[in-house]
Amino acid sequence: MRAALERARGAVGVRLVQEAYNIGSMGLYASLGFEVKEPLVRVSGRPRKAPAEGVEIRPWTAADLGECERLCRRVHGITRTDDLRDGFRIEKPLTLMAMGEYHEPRGCYFPSGTY
Repeated sequence: MRAALERARGAVGVRLVQEAYNIGSMGLYASLGFEVKEPLVRVSGRPRKAPAEGVEIRPWTAADLGECERLCRRVHGITRTDDLRDGFRIEKPLTLMAMGEYHEPRGCYFPSGTY
């Protein structure tokens, strides 16, 4: 972890996602200066219900990546490109921790464990 922080030296902020069941790692990260920001869950799968009337749902394509990145930047202050490849089934509880600059989400968002 110290090597990772050394690589991040000079960054305005550093985020990590901690596995919530691992109490030892939370103490380690806190001792290094990270603070708990929000709970997360890792999810994957497909929605069970059809979309609301008047809402069009189509398959995601690589052509959508740019617009999705812009939306993530507006809501989170960062992009989360890797998240776009994940799905919707809860796999495990997580905790978002950050050191330094942190942007609270500004609008609706879909939290996940991959940044």
